[in-house]
Amino acid sequence: MADGITQPGTGATEASDELINKLEEEDTEKTQQQLVTTADVSTIPSTVIWTPRFLVVFALTLTIGLSAESLLTQGWTSHYYPGPWVLIAHVTLIFACFIAIILATHSWWMRIGSIFGCTWAIFTSINFIISFYKLDPSSPIPAYLNAIICCALLGAYICLSVEYTPLTGWDTWFFRLTLIIGVCGVLLAYFIKPAVERSVSVIESAAAAIGLVFCVLVWWLRPSCWKTQPGPTFLFGVTPAILLLLSAPGLGRGATNLFLSQVALLSLLLAAIRILQGELRRKGDTV
Repeated sequence: MADGITQPGTGATEASDELINKLEEEDTEKTQQQLVTTADVSTIPSTVIWTPRFLVVFALTLTIGLSAESLLTQGWTSHYYPGPWVLIAHVTLIFACFIAIILATHSWWMRIGSIFGCTWAIFTSINFIISFYKLDPSSPIPAYLNAIICCALLGAYICLSVEYTPLTGWDTWFFRLTLIIGVCGVLLAYFIKPAVERSVSVIESAAAAIGLVFCVLVWWLRPSCWKTQPGPTFLFGVTPAILLLLSAPGLGRGATNLFLSQVALLSLLLAAIRILQGELRRKGDTV
């Protein structure tokens, strides 16, 4: 009888000990999960780029830039200074922003894109400087420069648009079609010319025109860019769009040409500033 009395008590004690152990294990697991969650949250980098201070700087740059461009255009029409110097000043600021991006970023895509951007700025400045001299109309130099400028801008746009943007199925097909259409377009522009007029300059001019068109499409025709980077997508696309508009017959003349060229460069400058701000924010979060 004594053994029969003590066995139920022992079983109850063992059951209570097991219950206590389970509760302690659950509390330990919950505590560990909370610590892991807290650590993960603390290590997640902040993606807030449009801070109040940056909004003010961006708005002031846009407002002051547009006002200055209007005044600079009036000064040019009054023959106070040559127009190319105004454009070279814009390109110099863009070049400085690309250099700053190279120094600030940890992404190789951003660095390669900024190197392409610096190449674009250098050859664009050379193109503006050459405009001070009277070249032979048959000289191939302008065609070569335009091809280098547009291809360098396209290279910068591709690299800058790929980083921080998920590549969807449409993006993959877009880049494949871009290569095929670009090659076919250049060949078509070459062989459609009479045999007497065919030259390397024809190929360079066709490559420049097609490259400028793809500079617009690489941003504006990809929904993933609009979802992840709407600001740079719009601003980067405005620059080649305006340049294509100015290449239309009868539009890019006189003061209108100079003003719209400044607006195109200002748009590229604002986009570069936005990219630089993003890289500085990411660099600060990873330090």
